[in-house]
Amino acid sequence: MDRTDSGKVKSELKQWPIQLHLVSRMAPCFNECHLLLSADCCAFAFGAFHTELLKGRRVAIACLKLDDTGNYVDKIAEIIKNNKIYSLTVVIMSVPCCSGLEHMVERGVELSGKGLPVNTLVVDIDGNIKTKKG
Repeated sequence: MDRTDSGKVKSELKQWPIQLHLVSRMAPCFNECHLLLSADCCAFAFGAFHTELLKGRRVAIACLKLDDTGNYVDKIAEIIKNNKIYSLTVVIMSVPCCSGLEHMVERGVELSGKGLPVNTLVVDIDGNIKTKKG
């Protein structure tokens, strides 16, 4: 793990805000980046989230169970359409409510017209990456 001189684990977060509901569709941080779209719980369940998943990426997080997701597909599509995205990774939990995020991202990619491949990682409730898709 990357640690600071004090021994603390270094944060890999490079922009703010990160909540999909709050990020701008035109945020310059999403241009020329590797994009990570993650379910909120993943950063808490997967202990190495910062060092193994967030490092070198820009992030947006969402919770389909708690968020008002009415515009998420369109927002994802516009972020992809308006920016040069090198790669797109979706991280979800292995719980039923999370699978919708993967579907929203796939639909957003489709609407963007970019044909960007989606890599999906599934984290189980024990904090392990259970499945890799894409």
